[in-house]
Amino acid sequence: MGDAPDYKEAEVKLTNLADIYYEPVTSQMKFIKSGKKENMNRMLMVAFLVALIAMINYINYSVALIPYRIKSINIRKIAGASVARLRCAQLFESVVISLVACLPAVLLNLSLDIPVLLRLVSLSLAVGFIAGIYPAVSATSISMQMALKGSYGLSPKGLALRKMLIGIQYVISFTLVILAFVIYQQNRYMESRSFGYGKNRIAVVVLNGKMVGKIDLFTNELKKYSGIEDVAFSSAKVGAEELYRGGGAEKNNEMMYFHYLNVSPNFLSVMDIPVMEGRCPRQEDRQSKELLFVFNRKAKEEYGLEVGDRLITYWKDKGMVIGITDELKINSLRTGAYPLAFVINEKNAGMPVACIKIRQGADMEKATEHIRQTFKEIDPAYPVEIEYYETIIRQLYRDEIRTGRIVSASCLASVLISLSGILGLVLFETQYRRREIAIRKVLGATVKDVLYRFNRTYLMVLIVSFVISVPVSIYFAGEWLKNFAYKVPLDWMVYVVSFFSILLLTVFVVTLQTWRTANENPVKSLSVN
Repeated sequence: MGDAPDYKEAEVKLTNLADIYYEPVTSQMKFIKSGKKENMNRMLMVAFLVALIAMINYINYSVALIPYRIKSINIRKIAGASVARLRCAQLFESVVISLVACLPAVLLNLSLDIPVLLRLVSLSLAVGFIAGIYPAVSATSISMQMALKGSYGLSPKGLALRKMLIGIQYVISFTLVILAFVIYQQNRYMESRSFGYGKNRIAVVVLNGKMVGKIDLFTNELKKYSGIEDVAFSSAKVGAEELYRGGGAEKNNEMMYFHYLNVSPNFLSVMDIPVMEGRCPRQEDRQSKELLFVFNRKAKEEYGLEVGDRLITYWKDKGMVIGITDELKINSLRTGAYPLAFVINEKNAGMPVACIKIRQGADMEKATEHIRQTFKEIDPAYPVEIEYYETIIRQLYRDEIRTGRIVSASCLASVLISLSGILGLVLFETQYRRREIAIRKVLGATVKDVLYRFNRTYLMVLIVSFVISVPVSIYFAGEWLKNFAYKVPLDWMVYVVSFFSILLLTVFVVTLQTWRTANENPVKSLSVN
């Protein structure tokens, strides 16, 4: 809107070189790698939770194996091995297992810097050491009398510990599953929501300086192909930015502030943006001696705008309101609606973004190829990039989509780790309680009764864990949804589906592992020494 006025005050912001990656960039600067610190922190939290589940799983396995290792540990004690030496051996085993598990991650990320790889190995060492402390102390602290009796495996203390560890795993798994569902729903909502403009069959191309000077030639060449309906131009990509260029104007001696885009007269019709009051811009408006404004409904509500209002901009250009659009959302759903104007006929306004409307029924591939060939004819050296709104929307929400994928993968990993832990514990308990199961069957218990007893233990832990995870997941889901001005409500079906999904998987794993022992001949089980 002309030259900017002189401001008496200016704000200068200095950014640490290490934090430049987290600085926001526009879609026109997407070649610059960037990210959000909040998303990075969320990913670190998810990674920590998955690592915590893995640590708990290792502790569970190690504790479950203690009854089988008590005799060898006590034999070493009798042979003169000190408790400290035995504990160091246990810790060393835990650290080695953690390093072996870390090896694939190192091999898959050899392109990383050496300091990063060293941090990864150091983290693996720390995880192995922390996970091995309790099993090492516990296994070497059991008295000789308890070891000889063989009662530690089914002791109340041992059972309570295993249930608590499984419960922690379930709480984390439920929380991640619920978060994955919420993020998926929000992402689907963002991609499918109506924004008040047409997105289908619109190809978007950013022109270079040479092409901007040949807009009429470019348009005529494109429209030679019958599949191209029309071509419009704007100063920025609609639907690809958080915020647009800011401006202001005076109406009846009152100041109003808004974001704006310079557009060609046919832009609103090409983008299927309906004008609810007033009129759409026309081609003859290019000859207008004043600026013409089409505002959105938010501007009308906030400033009481009416069609025909006269405006004087910051830069003393005169203008007139010729139309008001309906509800319009051309920024992301992270931010709320704000006053917005489409400005027609601003002199020397750069409009490098071409919006090419492809006719209904036309072949999209052929139309795209025609656009590409037109660019080659006008400027062969220009590396044209043709985008459609599916790509633009994904680019706008790339952080949320990436977060959803990572959380979903972490959710799957956490559930699989938890179920593998339950599988190991059920295997341990069925082997340790074979005689008990055989005696129950001799006394009249059915296979169904045995399966019920084993499932009941884990189902009680699962239910309690789910109850705990509900407020935890509500809190984290709420924190996630705070990033959006437009968001999906928390659906109770998400909790129902999450609960029954993990419930069915747990019942399947426990039943599968218990079935063989429950169907075993009692005589065979009782004869085992």
